[in-house]
Amino acid sequence: MLMLRLCLAAGLVSGIVHSEENENLLKILQTDGSVALLRSLETDTYERVSGIYKNGATFSAPAHKITRVDYPFSFWQQGCAMREEGRHILAAMYFQKMLDAAGAQRWAAHAGNLGLADSLYDLGAFKGYKGKAGTAFEPPSVYYLRALEAHPQMRSIGETSVRLVECLIHQGELAEAERALESGKRRISEYSRVIRLHAGYEPAVRRAQARLACVKAELASARARKGDAQWADAAREWQSALGACEKFPDLLATAYEQYFGSLAEKGSHAETAQAAQLAIAKFGGEPGHETLLAAAHLALGKALLARGVSLQQGQHEIAAQLDFAEARWNFLTVVARYFESDMHVAAAHYFAGLCFEKRTPLESGAAKRARGEWKTVLHVFPRSAFGELAKAKLAAR
Repeated sequence: MLMLRLCLAAGLVSGIVHSEENENLLKILQTDGSVALLRSLETDTYERVSGIYKNGATFSAPAHKITRVDYPFSFWQQGCAMREEGRHILAAMYFQKMLDAAGAQRWAAHAGNLGLADSLYDLGAFKGYKGKAGTAFEPPSVYYLRALEAHPQMRSIGETSVRLVECLIHQGELAEAERALESGKRRISEYSRVIRLHAGYEPAVRRAQARLACVKAELASARARKGDAQWADAAREWQSALGACEKFPDLLATAYEQYFGSLAEKGSHAETAQAAQLAIAKFGGEPGHETLLAAAHLALGKALLARGVSLQQGQHEIAAQLDFAEARWNFLTVVARYFESDMHVAAAHYFAGLCFEKRTPLESGAAKRARGEWKTVLHVFPRSAFGELAKAKLAAR
């Protein structure tokens, strides 16, 4: 059986003394901080991980207690190290070398393809990669599928199945993504069936199901963008995903943000504002939901700003100005309270500038404040989606 090399330096792992002998052993890192040094791996599935210690004794543990499995193989070590440094193409190259050297062996084929796919996924190279020096890789979806075929019971079955669908959506292969989604449902259902009687697996199952609900909604959004479905359909899918994501703040924040966005694309400012207000009332003050609340205040501000513009066009100036003022308050709330999210803060500064611009007839100094908000975007977040927009606003004044 192929043995892959350690990705983390042995000297940095709790309980491990660095030695040449240890470098030749397989390392099983566990959730309790302990590390098992094995000479061989017998089983590595989403139900159980087992192997043989160097003294011949047997190791066995439920998969949910395993943090990672590290193998003593140089290309694996180098690929992992490059990925941790954010050097994704170099990481992909090392994982490819690993496949070229030992891809026929089951564990190598699974680990190598998964490492290659994750590297390209992190890079955002969803349609593949072609470098100037001739380096080329297929889309990550190809490698995710190969990894699943090589090891249908991998411990990361949920995340890998979902990422396959995500990649196909980014490729624009929506029909193929639909088929991958159905296959993912079957895999995760089987995963749930196999381990449902084992204590400790519930969080992993629930997260897999939540990710599946999100990617289903993401596919509905992709169809709406393409014109093959209505934004109301996407909004319903994202609303449905909220319940599945409730135990996972990161997924819940994404689901809410996409839900707000779908309602906005639908053209319903009132629905967007109501949904955002309900989220703020429900999660306001709760720790761990800062990203969600930033998205909610941003969505509410944008809905009020859009409604204000509509009222202004209808010659309802007083009502419009009230909306501009309230929208601005929401944008400035994001800047003041939820400043850890650069994406949301950049947007909040830009839209706050628009609100100050709209308030110029009523407030002295509002025009200067508007320029100040756009300058902040340009200087602090120049590469954000709002950098060029802020630059254009400043050039026009």
